[in-house]
Amino acid sequence: MSRARAVAAAVLGFVLLGARAGAQPPEAARATEAADARAAAPDAASEEAPGAGAQADTAAARAPVERLYAALGDVMGRADALGFEGRRAALEPVVAQSYDVAFMAQLILGAEWKRLTPEQRERWIETFTRFTVATYADRFDGPRVRFEIGAVQPAGGGTRLVRTKLHRRDDEPVELDYRVRAANGGWRIVDVYLSGTVSELALRRSEYAALLKREGFDALLAAMERKIAAAKAGTAEQAGAP
Repeated sequence: MSRARAVAAAVLGFVLLGARAGAQPPEAARATEAADARAAAPDAASEEAPGAGAQADTAAARAPVERLYAALGDVMGRADALGFEGRRAALEPVVAQSYDVAFMAQLILGAEWKRLTPEQRERWIETFTRFTVATYADRFDGPRVRFEIGAVQPAGGGTRLVRTKLHRRDDEPVELDYRVRAANGGWRIVDVYLSGTVSELALRRSEYAALLKREGFDALLAAMERKIAAAKAGTAEQAGAP
């Protein structure tokens, strides 16, 4: 796998999940096919001439991705000096501002979410947030990758799809697209697609909801804590799926 593609896969947590970039479970494929169809179909607003309101909306939808990429570029440029804990501390507030982590944490568990107590839901969101930050801190340790943000397209349910590419010298560009929605007074990332097809949300749902149903809540949290520890130790690439 090329370095640029490996970095893109790290954004989605594929390495930590023990899945290959490009290999998608059947249930994830079905979910993302439907999502991609909605994302590709322009809504009524897309057919109108873009005015000031539309331009402001596009800029707002791009903002969480721009914020994330700016932070990733910064930590990659200072990766050695920062170390894992420095990268984690720098990225933690950016992940909170750029992602709707609580929303994603709920969707990832699917129907299993309803079976959790309020205390378990809080613990899951907190653990999933730490896991997301640890993934970034571990994988974005240099060398620098150039991020290119492209078009913003209307998507289903009032969301937008922000098209991006990752570039590195001597590598082919890797497509990485972000689905964003208006939430918490701004726009937040709610899903990421590798090469326009592989959904982070669907892939993680296939892993985590199944583990929760099969082995229970404590086993799910224990698996996540092992992932976080592996990321901190720099051994996440060897860690298998939960």
